[in-house]
Amino acid sequence: MEAMSLPGPRKHALITGAGNGLGRSLALNLGARGWHIGIADLEPADAAETRRLVEQAGGTAEFLPLDVRDEAGWADLRSELERRWRRLDLLANNAGVSCSGEVGQSSMETGTGCSRSTCGGSFWAATRWWTG
Repeated sequence: MEAMSLPGPRKHALITGAGNGLGRSLALNLGARGWHIGIADLEPADAAETRRLVEQAGGTAEFLPLDVRDEAGWADLRSELERRWRRLDLLANNAGVSCSGEVGQSSMETGTGCSRSTCGGSFWAATRWWTG
């Protein structure tokens, strides 16, 4: 983690699912090192709490509403951040949902929703961020 605290201009991280759990932990860790955090999440109240904690730790943060399953949302976010941020140093595609249940007992809708969040979000992030 020492490489993430090198001196120089403020670094920028976009973290999906940063409203809670592992995403929030990563945001706080980077915030304590002075990073600016883009909190990409669906829940404004969770994002507000993460922002408060990041700022308390010494970083800066902003809420970026994003449904990782939405291809157009990724394209819009990229366009917005290209205008406002001078760079993106880290994209942590953390958002996802877990599903549980017995095989044959879960609905196709449940499985598809889990897949679209966890796998689809990674796909859209990669294809829309790096390829435009």
